[in-house]
Amino acid sequence: MPSSSFEFIAPEGQLVFTVGYLFDAPVDRVFAAWTDPAAVPAWWGPAYLTTTVETMEVRPGGQWSIEQRDPRGGIHRFRGVYHTVAPPHLLVSTFEYGGAPDHVALDTHRFEAVGHQTRYIGHTAFQALANRDAMLATNCEPGVRETMERMAALLRRSS
Repeated sequence: MPSSSFEFIAPEGQLVFTVGYLFDAPVDRVFAAWTDPAAVPAWWGPAYLTTTVETMEVRPGGQWSIEQRDPRGGIHRFRGVYHTVAPPHLLVSTFEYGGAPDHVALDTHRFEAVGHQTRYIGHTAFQALANRDAMLATNCEPGVRETMERMAALLRRSS
């Protein structure tokens, strides 16, 4: 997919940011890759990080946890709890970065069929504007873009 299919919207002064991407794959395949612990390391986060899925219980009340290691040995941990699991169109879960454990966000992932393609819309809501702005200050947009592009590449390889 061309990178022009990527959208990252972070309205000034609001508690949210939204990610959009158009995948050239049917909605059931995109949802399956999103929720398959064996597939997640191939697309979650920038390629320079080694991603390990520690827990992925894709069901309401189920937990997820992911560890990423950078080339210098730094460790980044993420975790959350699934609230809504409605295959293949909706996932709602919390998102917590281990480096900021008091800054829990709510992620809503929507997967919409557009012919044989899938429009992904990810909406992250923060509890405080300072938390959202701290996330944006990490320059997360390029990493999110790379994540979407890596998912698109995985879907192309597995078609």
